[in-house]
Amino acid sequence: MIFKTNRTNPYRSQLRTAVLGAAVLALGASIALAQAVPVVTGDARVDKLLSQMTLEEKLTLIHGTHEDPAVYQGQAGYLAGIPRLGIPGLRLADGPPGVLTRHPSQGETATMGVAATFSRKDAEDNGLVIGREDRALGIDVSLQPFVNIARDLEFGRAYNTFGEDPYLTSEMGVAEVKGIQSQHVMAQIKHFVAYDSNSGNIFLDDQTLHEVYVAPFEAAIRRADVSSIMCSYNRINGTFACGNQSTLTKILRDEIGYKGFVTSDWGAVHAVSFINRRSTWSDGRVHSLILRFAAPAATAKNRPQGACGGQRRHVRRPYSRGTRACTRWPG
Repeated sequence: MIFKTNRTNPYRSQLRTAVLGAAVLALGASIALAQAVPVVTGDARVDKLLSQMTLEEKLTLIHGTHEDPAVYQGQAGYLAGIPRLGIPGLRLADGPPGVLTRHPSQGETATMGVAATFSRKDAEDNGLVIGREDRALGIDVSLQPFVNIARDLEFGRAYNTFGEDPYLTSEMGVAEVKGIQSQHVMAQIKHFVAYDSNSGNIFLDDQTLHEVYVAPFEAAIRRADVSSIMCSYNRINGTFACGNQSTLTKILRDEIGYKGFVTSDWGAVHAVSFINRRSTWSDGRVHSLILRFAAPAATAKNRPQGACGGQRRHVRRPYSRGTRACTRWPG
């Protein structure tokens, strides 16, 4: 015989209450955590990583350093990662032409030779080979193409350009960037901007600046979504290119809408204040200067946004670009 009862098991009721309470606490903790992460990039994964970084770790992402000799590839530059957050370093290899490290690689056609084909397809194929070599050699950022304009016959680096025509340079540059980045390597076009002479100071009017010198960079940004740009050694109308707010902020960020990161040419950063002008990554020669002056400034009331916020581009771009670094990021 089975007897039914309406009495509730007190232990079951207590268990139900405990489980419900734990669920409410977990939900509250999740909401609190979500609210505690500031929205910087709009990418929740990247914003979470940024919120977990210390000031020193953020500064690590905006200046170059030396890679461990045991794994150093002989490349031009290295950006240290943050191991505790699963963010690896980035290797930057020089060019053109080809990929320059301590290892043998394909001998590519000289840049001017690529331009002489007047073929977008050939330029893209050339970029594809470069990107493939980069990836095979463990390189994350390919420091090319060189999209400056050859207007001075005595310019020592004119052979690295696509010639004197801004339209041809734009077309070749866009195609080569597409080829490099199709291999999950970040291309870095250089040198922004008006780096066309051995002269240290270039004087030019606004129309010439936009229509001749900026045009190839704008094309690569709008049509190829180039990941990064290198600023140049020269001064523009008296102001250093890597600390020039008019070109790096007004033109590059505000007018063109560039979202990637800017790397200084090696030794082209002359003051920590350059960071505020959107030169957001500097080579290793000024790392002690940044650590000495940028860290105290970043804790002050009017902290430099380059020092505290510029590193977000170095976290976001590899993630969006699908480079070697991204494949090792935590889920």
